[in-house]
Amino acid sequence: MIAKFNAMNTSVFQLLIARRDQIEAGRAYIDALREYWLAKADLEQLLAGRIPSGAMASPTPSVATAETAEGGGH
Repeated sequence: MIAKFNAMNTSVFQLLIARRDQIEAGRAYIDALREYWLAKADLEQLLAGRIPSGAMASPTPSVATAETAEGGGH
């Protein structure tokens, strides 16, 4: 919902605060939607008998670790 203000009764700072709050609400909405769809996709994968890719992901080895394993990275 878009808030409407009478500019004669509202300061510029109040308008800026209201706009900031509106933008933050939009960001929170988008974040909630993203989390919903990610959870829904994970659930669908579980129901299909697959493990979601993020569930068992291990941290990727760093470059230094890979170089050490290869014998010094020459």
